[in-house]
Amino acid sequence: MADLYSLLKQFNTIGGMVEIGQSGFCLLMALWQKSNELNWASQFSMTNTELMFRSGYNSEKSMIDKRLKMSQQGYFKYTSPTNRKYCGTYTINFDLVDYFLKHSSRNSSKHSINVSSEVHSEVHSEVSSELHINKLNQTKQNNITPIGVVPHRINYQEIVDMYNSICVSLPKVKSLTDSRKDKIKVRYKQLGSIDKFEEVFVIVESSDFLKGNNKNNWKASFDWLMENDKNMAKVLEGNYNKDTVDKSGDGYSYNAFDEYNLKG
Repeated sequence: MADLYSLLKQFNTIGGMVEIGQSGFCLLMALWQKSNELNWASQFSMTNTELMFRSGYNSEKSMIDKRLKMSQQGYFKYTSPTNRKYCGTYTINFDLVDYFLKHSSRNSSKHSINVSSEVHSEVHSEVSSELHINKLNQTKQNNITPIGVVPHRINYQEIVDMYNSICVSLPKVKSLTDSRKDKIKVRYKQLGSIDKFEEVFVIVESSDFLKGNNKNNWKASFDWLMENDKNMAKVLEGNYNKDTVDKSGDGYSYNAFDEYNLKG
């Protein structure tokens, strides 16, 4: 059965964000969430109105254009209804890496994937870090600011919008205060790039613990992430991942939760 964490790892491995952008990622997350609600059904129906609401699109035309492009790229298959009174059908691709490996020869102008035979044998169990997307790496290298150095101008709103669009299970940020800007600036100095913020947000959204699956139903928040250098570091180090969190009895890690102790 699929799970969000493995899908996000596959998505990052094939360089999905570079290819489809934030708007495409929001659409894909909306489809994954719908699938999850249906016990990870690979096929289901959904109206355009529901998909727009879930993914945050204001324009149906923009959503349809993005859906067509992503369907052609292999993220999912969309079948239009024969009668406009009915919904279209989505078939989710849960094996993104396999699909892109098989079609990489046709898309060599877009993707350059170096895969060792050892990595290929591990794809089904866990996406290997040895599988590289040259285009993604080049884009990240161009956007990286040396750690400890703050750029002359930080796009604070872009970081907030990125959090709101990725961490859809957590409370949304509704106002960008001076206090939040100050904390974002400090975290930017810690992380070194916008891409690192994105990585943190994706990991957070894939963590059941941080989304409230713990003894006290506590959820992480934007302010908790920005509060100090420890919280983000722990997220990046995998302290809240499924394979790290102790699920003996309560579905949450006592060490992680007690250390935070609801004080952030």
